[in-house]
Amino acid sequence: MDSDTFHTLVKGFFGRRATGRTYDPVSTVFTCVLYETFPFKCGLDGEHGSFSAGIESVSGRYLTTFFGEWLSFDSDSESIAKSLAIVDEWCRLHLSDKFLERYEAGIAAKPEA
Repeated sequence: MDSDTFHTLVKGFFGRRATGRTYDPVSTVFTCVLYETFPFKCGLDGEHGSFSAGIESVSGRYLTTFFGEWLSFDSDSESIAKSLAIVDEWCRLHLSDKFLERYEAGIAAKPEA
């Protein structure tokens, strides 16, 4: 997958749930904060462009397993979208329903940037 396609896929998947977005097309690394709470980083690594992703912990290390399982290293669009959906679900389950309700109302009221 090329850099532009990867960036479009990740940015499109998270939309306004991802704030503070940065993207380096050379290293193919996308960073953001999900739900104003979780520092997130993903990219295509190495010679074969394997997908990797993680949530940064307080210690600065990255959580790379979700629900006790590794995300797929496959870099096709479908596999990356499935991995992003797992990360999104993990984040949502760590937030209260009240927070999510208020957060979603807030981003729905803002125009798309």
